[in-house]
Amino acid sequence: MNYFKDRRNKVLEQMHTNEMAIFFAGEPVRNSADSEFEFNSNRNYYYLTGINEPSGILVLMKQGFQSSETLFIRDIDYDKEKWIGRFISVEQSKEVSQIQNVMFISGFESYFEMSLSRRGIDKIMLDMDRQHFSTRALEAELFARKVHEHYPMLPIRSSHAMVSQLRSIKDEKEIEAIKEAAEITNQAIRRAVKHMKPGMYEYQVMAHFLFELQMNNATEMFDTIMASGENGPILHYVENSSQMKDGDLVLFDLGAKKNHYGADISRTFPINGKFTDFRNRSMTLS
Repeated sequence: MNYFKDRRNKVLEQMHTNEMAIFFAGEPVRNSADSEFEFNSNRNYYYLTGINEPSGILVLMKQGFQSSETLFIRDIDYDKEKWIGRFISVEQSKEVSQIQNVMFISGFESYFEMSLSRRGIDKIMLDMDRQHFSTRALEAELFARKVHEHYPMLPIRSSHAMVSQLRSIKDEKEIEAIKEAAEITNQAIRRAVKHMKPGMYEYQVMAHFLFELQMNNATEMFDTIMASGENGPILHYVENSSQMKDGDLVLFDLGAKKNHYGADISRTFPINGKFTDFRNRSMTLS
């Protein structure tokens, strides 16, 4: 069973006749002169394709009782591959996504134009995700502006709420991925607690947590919070720079991410390894 194919079919079932749905992978964000922040595909794009590469575009079309799916991937740049690694190939894309019609991104605009002029597409659906006025415009919104400029009468609706609803019910593949992330998080917490002792700095305990993630080919689901003492009440404390004192507690708010699915676990531990119950009897953390 290909879960990505099944998810795309559920989107197609909810599409209107003569409608095109477009999903963008997104673009990397520059970090410095010659580097970029770690790239993660748009979550809805990954949910429907299983591909984690920049610039990709998924196009679903529904015409009467017929439907089609086309995937556009980055044109392979052999010079750039020397710097950042290999681009995904057409065959690799087909194998992962189970989409047989795979093209390079350089052909997307002509494909879109032809779909409107020759294939009877008279409405489009875009993954419009915006939470605040000040939020950076994502690729779907930028494309919508371009469409409005050149095809002002073409109706556009958002697919974001619909795909979010589909994603709220996890399939078997997703459940297994979440379980794996939770187990890695559990192992990493145990390692951190085992090595924790008064006098250490928060970042030193965090290093043990991150080590276990790396040993399992996982990364942080979000910035790790390891807040000891008076840092505990700070909801998003991520500096993790304070020295941990005997008798204080430390709040762990963290999670592992693997294959785009992750855990989010919050636990509080005594730094010296000893809990005190309501009758002031000491209990050792094992």
